[in-house]
Amino acid sequence: KKGYIWALRKVISGRAKTEYGILFPSRIIAGNICMIFGMLLSLAICYYGIYILTTDLYTFSSLTVDAYTRDNIRIIIVVACFGFIGASFNTFSVIPSTMITMLQLRSGVIPSLSDMNSFQKYRNAPESGSMILGSMMYGSLFTFFLVGGAFGLMMYSALSPTTQPAFYWGLANIIGSLIAICVFEGAKTYLTYEYFGTFHKKELMKANLMTVALECMNIGLSFGRLVSRAFTHTLMAFLYIGRVDKSFLYEGINMHFIEIDPLPKNFRRMLLLQEAHRHPYVEVIGRIYLMKLHYGVNNGFIKKSGSCWRLLFIRALMPWITNYRILGGETAPNGRLSNDINGWSSRRLNVVGRTFSAQLANMSRQELEMHYEEEKERFERQKEQYEEEKKRARERKRAL
Repeated sequence: KKGYIWALRKVISGRAKTEYGILFPSRIIAGNICMIFGMLLSLAICYYGIYILTTDLYTFSSLTVDAYTRDNIRIIIVVACFGFIGASFNTFSVIPSTMITMLQLRSGVIPSLSDMNSFQKYRNAPESGSMILGSMMYGSLFTFFLVGGAFGLMMYSALSPTTQPAFYWGLANIIGSLIAICVFEGAKTYLTYEYFGTFHKKELMKANLMTVALECMNIGLSFGRLVSRAFTHTLMAFLYIGRVDKSFLYEGINMHFIEIDPLPKNFRRMLLLQEAHRHPYVEVIGRIYLMKLHYGVNNGFIKKSGSCWRLLFIRALMPWITNYRILGGETAPNGRLSNDINGWSSRRLNVVGRTFSAQLANMSRQELEMHYEEEKERFERQKEQYEEEKKRARERKRAL
């Protein structure tokens, strides 16, 4: 909840683009507008239903509202209110959820490039993002009438003379079950505190008797729990049927090779496709490449010495990049050589960065230039050694 509010504030203030480089896909913006129109259309349908009940369609004059018509109007109002709440939850969660999903993909919370299995799943069928717009368009309508219809059905059961006895019988059982559960939970909490210490039984006999008594009570209460669970899961399924950004089911729940809910994965594929073309880092490095082509190589723009200086500067003064952007050490967990940035291991670059940062504050400009040349030569020697180690590792692998 706090994450959604935080993301919504960033989007409204415009800091999502300026600080985090979030550029929302046009499908998401168009789909969100369609969801808003879907909510308004659903409200218009409910209003038209009330208009039909209260107006003579031949003379367009108002009809006398009897008790039956009044009950139907109440049912439509309940459908409109709860349906609007459910559809609003879906509609106004899409943009913050998109921003959060983008940041999770970039940081690795949702595995993509760091997990080859996930990456292989996401890189297949990049055209599947075309399903998102239509699903968002009709998702708002489905959520409105399914959520509103569920509460409208309960309202109808309470007002209809044929279903009133069954409704009030079920309501009385629910209230009685809630009272019994409250008493049961209070007694269970007290007895658990007295006879159990976490997983340890303080008094073995009393704890065993308590467990048997609770199990007997749970046999009677479990039927109500399962009914409550079925109702809750059904209502949440109605609520999440319009959410293409979040999966209601666990990702591993599939029927053999049939994927039950592919829309959330297609949503992430669409975001990765967007990031591959409009990621702020891609745009920055694209500008650098174009400037290099424009100014040429001989005028000193982006040379090897500047790249060495950049590495030293980043390793010394940017610890976040040191810890999170360069992954792995000499070897990966599978025993193979890891693909570190520029062929350098994280350990060796850390040595250079710590050495440089420790002496940076006390150096004059001339000493800094001399130290830079020394570190540059050391850098080249260590790089050659690392390449030789890689070559020997490949030879050992071929020999095996």
